[in-house]
Amino acid sequence: MREATVSAELSGLVVTPSPIHGLGVFAKRSFLAGQLLFSTDEYSVTPYPIYGSVRRGPTEHLLEPQVLRWTNHSCEPNARVRFRGRVAEILASRPVRAGDEVVCDYLETEDEVPFPFRCNCGHCDGVWIG
Repeated sequence: MREATVSAELSGLVVTPSPIHGLGVFAKRSFLAGQLLFSTDEYSVTPYPIYGSVRRGPTEHLLEPQVLRWTNHSCEPNARVRFRGRVAEILASRPVRAGDEVVCDYLETEDEVPFPFRCNCGHCDGVWIG
């Protein structure tokens, strides 16, 4: 049986209530642009999009319960999702300060959002996502 791995970088993040929506992922320390915030190969896969999944391919949607699941959308993201083989990663797309919410643009990975929503990032006029 293959041993799953979750990056030690997880210690630099915390999941807590978010002003954007529900729970969110927040930086406990600062990260530089391009720096790895989180990586894992521990997730389940579903062939269709469901709430909290991240699209890897047309019929491959990842369900990861620690960080990806709680990463909220923003029209001005400070992070992005990248896949390297089986590993899913979150990288800082610009500097992230301690206390900042780590947010991604769902439109960069998702063709279809299973539950459309009005954006609450504070950087747009509340556009509909999905």
